[in-house]
Amino acid sequence: MISAVIISLNEERNIGESVAALLKLTDDVLVLDSGSTDKTVEIAKDLGARVISITWQGYGKTKNAAIEHIRYPWILSIDADEVLTPELIQELKNITLNKDCIYAINILPNYCGHWIKHSGWYPSYKKRLYYSPEVQWDDRAVHENLRWSGDKKVVRLKEELHHFSYRSPEDHIRKGRHYAKLGAQHLIEYQKKVPIFKQYLGPAFRFFKMFVLKRGFLDKKAGFLLALREARMVAWRYEYYRAMKKS
Repeated sequence: MISAVIISLNEERNIGESVAALLKLTDDVLVLDSGSTDKTVEIAKDLGARVISITWQGYGKTKNAAIEHIRYPWILSIDADEVLTPELIQELKNITLNKDCIYAINILPNYCGHWIKHSGWYPSYKKRLYYSPEVQWDDRAVHENLRWSGDKKVVRLKEELHHFSYRSPEDHIRKGRHYAKLGAQHLIEYQKKVPIFKQYLGPAFRFFKMFVLKRGFLDKKAGFLLALREARMVAWRYEYYRAMKKS
């Protein structure tokens, strides 16, 4: 059996769809909530999820806290704005899990109502299903990765997971600033030096990479706006980085 784990903070717009889909797969849906002030907790509980309040420790450490509360050793790690498709649910029900394997799922992002199939966002396989006694997340505050000892095979599942990454431009700006600050904190915490030219040319390169090199132009207007706003997020990261270094 599989335990599904979601971390949340003020996700009332997303949590319902995510939990409802997971409950079609497993009877153990665990939401680790870090102090939501909206209806996130209420919605999750009403649908049948277990909700545990937890102090935010960064993405990696917070996700690892689930190990103390899950009912089953296999963890399916899902973000609150991600939804299992019926096809993926069926695939997961039929799979024969192997402790020597970690399972990766292809994420199909929806950006402001548009499915993004280029721009460097797709295809995007993420390791999400793992045997928790032998695999854990690292302690990075953002862009966390799974870590394990010994040899394990990464198996790619066939079906996709839908990711409603940003539902509006305002949502992108709000989350973008949050991720930019976390990214800057990571650079400071691990004493990573960023050359001046990268700090100032980085945003332009991000736009060029996404829209041209990764063929974001094939995503049309959504691809252009996505590349533009992602470039802005890079600029914010280095603004926060410079401010933190001064302080």
